Order: sequence, then C-alpha cells, then structure tokens
Amino acid sequence: MSAFTRTTRALGREPSGRSWWLPLALASLLVAWGAWAFLAKLTVYAVTDTARLEVDQAAYPIEAPVDGRIVATHIVLGSEVAAGEPLLELDSEPFRLERAELVAKREGYLAELKPLQAQIRAQEQQVESLRGARSTSGDELAAELQQQEAALRLAETVMRRAESLHAEGLTAEIDLEKAQTDLAQRRANVERCRAAIERQDWDRRAQASELDATLEETRHDEALALREISVADAAIRRLDNEIDRRTIRAAIAGRLGETSNARVGQYVAQGTRLGAVVPSGELRIVAEFRPEEALGRVRTGQNARFRLRGFPWIEYGSIPARVTGLASEALSGNARVELSVAHDVAFPIALQHGLPGSLEIAIERVSPATLVLRASGAWLAGSKPDVDDP
Repeated sequence: MSAFTRTTRALGREPSGRSWWLPLALASLLVAWGAWAFLAKLTVYAVTDTARLEVDQAAYPIEAPVDGRIVATHIVLGSEVAAGEPLLELDSEPFRLERAELVAKREGYLAELKPLQAQIRAQEQQVESLRGARSTSGDELAAELQQQEAALRLAETVMRRAESLHAEGLTAEIDLEKAQTDLAQRRANVERCRAAIERQDWDRRAQASELDATLEETRHDEALALREISVADAAIRRLDNEIDRRTIRAAIAGRLGETSNARVGQYVAQGTRLGAVVPSGELRIVAEFRPEEALGRVRTGQNARFRLRGFPWIEYGSIPARVTGLASEALSGNARVELSVAHDVAFPIALQHGLPGSLEIAIERVSPATLVLRASGAWLAGSKPDVDDP
C-alpha cells in the first residue's frame, strides 16, 4: 500500500506539459502513412512461370509421316542441316520391288506399242494409196465409158442410115447385117464398161471396209497399250511418293535442337516425334498468362524482366525485355504474350532456344490505397453469396 502511495505521488509531481507529444507523434505517423498510401506509386507486375526463350521463327518438328522401320538415320543433336537434307529413312523395300515390277511391265507395253504404231502408219498409207488408185482407175473407166457411148451413138446413126438405104434398095443385105452387128457390139461394150465401173465400186467398198476394220482394230490395240502405260505411270508416281514419304527430310535449314533415341531397326508409328529443327534467328520470349491477368492490362511497349529457371537471379541476374505483341484470343485457355530481348545486356551464360523461366511484366503503377481497395473489392466479391443458391 505504501509503494502504491509513493507511485501516485511521483506521478503527481510529473509536469503536465510533457504529455502532449504522444498524440502529436501518433497524428504525424497517421498523416505520413496516409500521404504514402495515397501519393506513393507502386509497380504492379503480371507474373507467369510458363515462359521460355524461342527463336523468332518457329521450330519445325521432325515427325514420322507413316508407320515403318528405321533403316538409316542421320539425326545428330546440335548438327546444322540444310532444307531438304535427308534426316531419317524408313523401310521402303516393298514399294521399290513393286515399282520395279511396274517399270518392267511398262517397258513391255512400250515394246508392244512401237510395232502397233508402225502398223497404223503403214495401214494409213495403204488407205491413202487405195484412195489414189480409186481415183485414177475410176477416171480411166469413165473415159472409156464415154468413148464407148459415143461409138454406140455413131453405130445407131449408121444403123438408121443403113436401114433407110436398104429400104430404098440402095444397099445390099450384108451391109445392113454388118451395121446391126456393129451396133450390137457397141452396146455390149457400153454394158461391159458400166459393169466394170460397178464392180470396181463394189471392190473399193469391200476393200475400204476391210481396211478400215483392220485399222480400227490396230488403233484399239494401241489405245489399250497407251492406257496400260498410263496406269503404270500413275502407279509408279504413287510408289515414288510412298518411297519419298519414307525419307524424312529437313523442312527448313537450321540446327537439330531436339532428337529422340531413334535407332536403326526400331519401328516407329505415324506421328512419332523424332526431333526438331531450330532455325537461326533472333531470340524472343514467349509467355502464357491467364486471360484475366493479361487481356486489357498487358500492352505493347511495357517493360519486363525474364529470370531463367535453374539459374538463381541473385547470382545471374535477370534479362530485360519489352512486350512486342499480345494475342487477343486465348486459343489454348491462356493468352500468349511475345517479348523482345534486350541485346545490349551481357548475360553470364549463352542464351539459346528452349530455356524456360519466369516472367514479370510491369503493367501499371498505382498507389497503395488503390491496391488495398482492389483487394477489398476482390475479397468482398469472392465472399458474396450466390443469389441463385437456395
């Protein structure tokens, strides 16, 4: 009791003017904190762990286009390849054997085609010769018929005159008989010429029909041979394509940046990834963000920093970058962001395609109070009950 009394007396003896500094200090602290909360600016970052270094040209995958067994491989990790260079060969021996068989058949059809074409040319010449012979022979028979008809008309005139003279008794009977005989002979000659013309026309038609039939048959054989050759050519082209598909080539020039453990004798299925060709080009950073974190916030020209996974940034530092593009459609569920790498910064290790890391993009600068309000709003929105729930 006595100790409490002494404490009370000691407090009573304290000067009352010293008790004002504590509220003043608290007020100053509140004012400073408020000024910092509303006037200071903090950088807000959009962060993702799904970022990697890539060349500006996409790497081209090496995939098996068909099922098959590996018979040769030229894939060496890190080697430089040219566009079209063979990288791996699959077994194509059955197609090569079938192709050789078709080539032999095609050569046989070609051997049959040459004499057929020569026969067609000979038959066409025969047709032309026959047409020319028809014209000459026909002209000769027509001229002879005209000559015989003129002689017949003359014999008829002589006959009429002989009959008139015989009726008047001016000629002998033998002269009349001679005129009649000559007239009959002239008529027979005319009939013979006409029959020869008709017989020649019939022979011409028969020969023409027979020759045309033979020519058409030969042309039909030629068409069959040509068709078989065309079918063989199409089959050979198909087999060439199948053989070529089993030779996997580099689609672009570059470096083999990825290889599988493919060995000779191994069977691979269609679509099996066997490696990748990385083209030469400028390095860039490709990252994926959730759409709500990137869309509307990440813009071209924003600064960023890239930290390699497996290389502590405290020791190796970070790589400065700048946003160059943002996909407006989240095709894979994430928004793709592309950034350029600063070339004037020396990095302790060699940068190459495929290095993964994390990315931070400075998207805005806001006051701490704004961040608190945003966090409060997000918390309230997340804790608000769903009005559709019963």
